[in-house]
Amino acid sequence: MTEPDATYDVVTVWDGAFFRLDAHLERFRQSCLRWGLDPGFTDQSAG
Repeated sequence: MTEPDATYDVVTVWDGAFFRLDAHLERFRQSCLRWGLDPGFTDQSAG
């Protein structure tokens, strides 16, 4: 099995604004960490 070098997640936009952006960023961060990838941001800098 090969190791991934990318992960993918889509932000939902509702009525012109991000919908639950905090949940999206956490989901994306966890996906990156699960595969040993650097998400490029920390918990403190994501908000």
